[in-house]
Amino acid sequence: YPRSISHGLADFVAQEEMDRYRGFWWDPSSSGIVFARVDESDIPPFRITHQGKEGGSSSDAPYEDHRYPFAGETNPIVRLGYVKIDRSSVPGAALSSMHGPFMEDTNNNGKMLADARANWNATKWFDPPSLASEYLARVNWLPDGTACAQWQDRAQALLLLVRLDLHTGKSSI
Repeated sequence: YPRSISHGLADFVAQEEMDRYRGFWWDPSSSGIVFARVDESDIPPFRITHQGKEGGSSSDAPYEDHRYPFAGETNPIVRLGYVKIDRSSVPGAALSSMHGPFMEDTNNNGKMLADARANWNATKWFDPPSLASEYLARVNWLPDGTACAQWQDRAQALLLLVRLDLHTGKSSI
């Protein structure tokens, strides 16, 4: 199957079984974001047919394909990332309010793009704990500004709370 990797989206299992529809969590100070990286490359596509649709346009297609992890088969591989957000590299954030909220300084686009790439390349990655690596149940921010993640094993008999050190990229149970 072709590669299928997303960033910042909840996978099917998270939505249907964990009641988690979010795949990203803003730092309370807005200086960064924790996000889920979901690799569904090893999950076969499953076609869902919409009865009664003729498929006149692409938005009215009579079917849609989803990566559906059947019971007992491969689940997506999920890990967490944290990327810092340098507000000076966000288009429009450093401009005067008289330009409007979405005006871009075209003279500065190259620097903003380089800064954004540098931030992405400095992403801190967090792998799930080996004892409970199947399901990412929740991510929350703690009062001290650190983040924690709840991971479950496939049988959903074990839940581990893991603290994420966003500065070092290390985690602890």
